[in-house]
Amino acid sequence: MPEYLVEQIRAAKADDLNSGVWLMLYHAEQRPPHIILVIAGEYFSISVKGNKNRESISGLLRNIQQKNHRVLAIKVKVTGSPESLQQKAFSIFSSYSTPVAGSVSCLFPVRQFFAETIAADLSTSSFVFELFSMLKSAGRIGTSIHFNMVDLLEPDHSFVLKTYSADDINRCIEGFSNEENHA
Repeated sequence: MPEYLVEQIRAAKADDLNSGVWLMLYHAEQRPPHIILVIAGEYFSISVKGNKNRESISGLLRNIQQKNHRVLAIKVKVTGSPESLQQKAFSIFSSYSTPVAGSVSCLFPVRQFFAETIAADLSTSSFVFELFSMLKSAGRIGTSIHFNMVDLLEPDHSFVLKTYSADDINRCIEGFSNEENHA
């Protein structure tokens, strides 16, 4: 069994993301996917378009459905009240600006959040598939849900996370940065 195998993925329900902490892979089929943190109905993200800090998940869900984006969300077992976890994430994400090729990716604030709430060694992960593997080994993975990924799932409702390199991340950041500069 590959170590990056996400198992027992079910279709998302309307209110799934309104409770708990979720590691979201936006465009899960791409190398690399965009990484988003969801906590009790609010999401946190950095991108070349700027930070999304304590945004309501409802707008993102509308975008996912309207554009048929493929999204995988993995519930992570974290202790703490939703309010305190949201405040911690707000503080962490506020300290980041936009991703910078070769320096900062969308994974950085997400892994920092998990390093500060679960275990410091999570900050050593360089890729989301490594972070997932470390969380899985620590027994911190819960329910997994998907949006628009039926055709990508194996018959047993599993999905192998795509691996990628630092060069893939840098090319992606540079590509989006160039799009923003020419918009």
